Amino acid sequence: MRGRPPAPVDLARERRLRALDAEARKLLRDPALRERTNAWLADLEREEHESMARRETQTVTIRIETEILDRVDAYGERLERVSGLRVSRNGAIRALLLRGLNAEADGGARPARP
Repeated sequence: MRGRPPAPVDLARERRLRALDAEARKLLRDPALRERTNAWLADLEREEHESMARRETQTVTIRIETEILDRVDAYGERLERVSGLRVSRNGAIRALLLRGLNAEADGGARPARP
């Protein structure tokens, strides 16, 4: 086995997350609840955009292989299916970047495959 051994799995945490996921999926089947949830999430998104406008940010231009962008787009589409909200490519890239940085900070990130 090369590299770092896999991190131990916290089964209790995984069970809680799966239970929460199942509950969220059940709740989002209710059209009225879905509409209220989407309105609430839209408010949160608007607040996040307003907050970001007050934070110092930079526009960054990078060159990314088409295969990686395809994976980013697929991730964004999965988020859209689960949440019912529109996810931009920018939002998907930002979410994936933050997930990777958080995993790295936790010591669990594996090196990217070329």
